[in-house]
Amino acid sequence: MALSFSRSLLAGLTNPNFGDIEGLGKQIGSAKAMSDRRSMLLGMMDNPVDLANLAVSDAARTGDATAVLQATQARDSVVKQRTQNSLNQLEAERLAASTPEEKMRIEKIMERVAAGAGISTSGITGKTQSESDAAKSKQREAISSAYFALDPNETVKDAAGNEVSVIEQFEKNVDKAGFGAFLSKIKTEKARNDKFNADIEAEKESLTKPLPIQSARDSLANLPPLVQKQLEKRLDDIKQPDFAAGGTWSSATERRQARDALKVINAEILRYTIRQEVEKADKIDTLEREIRRIEKIDPSKVTAGQRDTQIEAAIDELMKEDPPAFGTQFGMFGGDASDPDLNNRAHREKIEARATELAAEAAGLDKTQTLDNLRSDLAALQGPAKEDDEKKSVDPSDFDES
Repeated sequence: MALSFSRSLLAGLTNPNFGDIEGLGKQIGSAKAMSDRRSMLLGMMDNPVDLANLAVSDAARTGDATAVLQATQARDSVVKQRTQNSLNQLEAERLAASTPEEKMRIEKIMERVAAGAGISTSGITGKTQSESDAAKSKQREAISSAYFALDPNETVKDAAGNEVSVIEQFEKNVDKAGFGAFLSKIKTEKARNDKFNADIEAEKESLTKPLPIQSARDSLANLPPLVQKQLEKRLDDIKQPDFAAGGTWSSATERRQARDALKVINAEILRYTIRQEVEKADKIDTLEREIRRIEKIDPSKVTAGQRDTQIEAAIDELMKEDPPAFGTQFGMFGGDASDPDLNNRAHREKIEARATELAAEAAGLDKTQTLDNLRSDLAALQGPAKEDDEKKSVDPSDFDES
């Protein structure tokens, strides 16, 4: 800077058009200001946000409203782009995190960063939990598939080195992993399916042996109504003889064809039932998590927004007190409660205090009601699957009918 100043002084003093020392001082001052600005701009080259803020300041000094608006919009765009770049980096870190807790911690940081730049957090909030839920749902599906594929005659060695059934060891491991309640539902369905298969294979070439059609029909009870209707029709299409009247299958081929059709229907019943149990377990997880969240809410911690919704009710209550909280005004026919003076600090404090109490009461009632509803929904899911909303959870178009 000293060298730049010296050069400006020398240039001024050697200028043929030199006027006076005062004019030279102005020139030198202008040159110094330009040099300072140039240095400042160079320092901002790595920070587009600072440059954008400078552009807004420059526009403001011109007094041109259009220029200010354009510069402000440009700055906001720069801020959002820089923020999005930061969010992209944080998302990469979140995906690379090894534990759900670390992923959730980074998600919270992303929420704050986005909110600070005016970017919607809708695509950020809950993303980690959604991924966790999806992964858990896939685990349940995998457990179901693996369980049905186990050979009941196969054995493995347990931790103590003893030979145990592979099914027994599988059940222990699943329970240890936290999926025991879900597996108990699948065990029930597997037992039903095993009995069905045993019945359908018994004396499979006998012309006098009926097929377990009624068993398959009974298994439709907890399926969605539309699915029930479709499968009922297909079961009705399987015609078997009236064995009570002495009827028999006309041939082994006829019985085999009917048996194969029944096995296909049973396989679909099995898929629907397992799908429903997976969805039910997913909903139970969601409800239990929401119940835990609501239980932690302290109704006494009222926000300004909650308090403000109770201002009118608070004023009404205070004016009905005896004596009225804001005094009494007298007229020809006696005294009436005075309206509050909102410019009076004491009045405002009384109103806000009462509004806070009312808001806390309302929040407490809302918490109680919400928990009651959630627990009722949870109890319905944990019991027999008879609720209409549960039956509607499976779309029959997801499966082929052939």
